Amino acid sequence: GIINANIAISGSEEKPLAKGNIEVINSKINGTVIDASMASFGFRNSRIDFLANSNLTKDSQPLTVIASFPFQLFPNSILPENNEFKVSLNLSEDGFGLLSIMTNNQLNWLEGKGNINLDIHGKYYQVGNQITNLETQGIATFDHGIIDGKILADKSITNINGEVFFNFSQLTIPNLTGNF
Repeated sequence: GIINANIAISGSEEKPLAKGNIEVINSKINGTVIDASMASFGFRNSRIDFLANSNLTKDSQPLTVIASFPFQLFPNSILPENNEFKVSLNLSEDGFGLLSIMTNNQLNWLEGKGNINLDIHGKYYQVGNQITNLETQGIATFDHGIIDGKILADKSITNINGEVFFNFSQLTIPNLTGNF
């Protein structure tokens, strides 16, 4: 694919600043064409914030990720105000086709409707590269989904319906069905 990037860097070693945009077009991952992926980011006060979107096709709904992470760029840079991080993920409808790409066709979303809204937060400690207090909150819904793939011995699971709730450190599945 083609990568276009614009980055503005300023500040000092103690207080580095950066902002920019990255666009990837006409790319392929595991042999699957991705129409476009775009991200914008900012770095200030030893924290990186970004927004990223990825579309399989021009008419598809994108996978959207919004995140904020503490990160001390240089040893003498200011410390982040806190160690908290947050990631918000939204995936809906035909964005589920990204499942095939991310799993290298081990699992493929063939059809159906679905939606995932997920917030992940916790604390990140850069010195030990450690994440603690990890919590999730959100919901995944599935309506008449069909999946197949190598992981399923090339068989399909059809009529996938239900909900999965992500509630802090618990995963609740009140109703999830499918035919194998």
